[in-house]
Amino acid sequence: VKKSYTGNLWCVTPDHRAYLFNVSTCEFTDVSKLILQRYQHHVNVRNVYPLSNGYTWVVDADCGNSYRVCDDSIQFAEAMRPYPVPEQVGKNKHLKKVMIDNDGREWVFYEGGLTLYGSKHHLKGNYEYLIQQGKSLLLGTLHGKLMIYDTVKDRFTELRLPGDVKQINDMIELNERQILVATEKGVAWVDM
Repeated sequence: VKKSYTGNLWCVTPDHRAYLFNVSTCEFTDVSKLILQRYQHHVNVRNVYPLSNGYTWVVDADCGNSYRVCDDSIQFAEAMRPYPVPEQVGKNKHLKKVMIDNDGREWVFYEGGLTLYGSKHHLKGNYEYLIQQGKSLLLGTLHGKLMIYDTVKDRFTELRLPGDVKQINDMIELNERQILVATEKGVAWVDM
């Protein structure tokens, strides 16, 4: 169960169906049924990712289309759009998660890649982490790669960690200017 931006509740059942529970009316909307009716796709829901901009991503467990759904107008056909796995990511790749940055950009994490929704940006690698500081974002892979995204210049730059880092275990925002990166070699800090 996950809370939507509108305060309603997203539920994924053990049989992999998605429902949106309206807390005001105490009624469920069968989102899986709406997807089947609108797109003739029986989605095997693995997870849902409600975002702070009012959209929720309904993720298919079978590497098929995922769906971007507008929470407050789900009953209308235009409130739901299929999102196929991008060609750059490759076939048979699962959508892992979706995160939103402070400026409302939606970052779509796949096995082996990362895309920025609504743009042509694509990064290869098993990305797991995203932290925003000011007009820059730090993106990290599980395998020790860091990228800085400059939101003003709309450009990515690789950032090398000291030593021969092969694994990032976590990234934590220390303060407004620094991020701690936990690796198999120890902790590194990144000044943004």
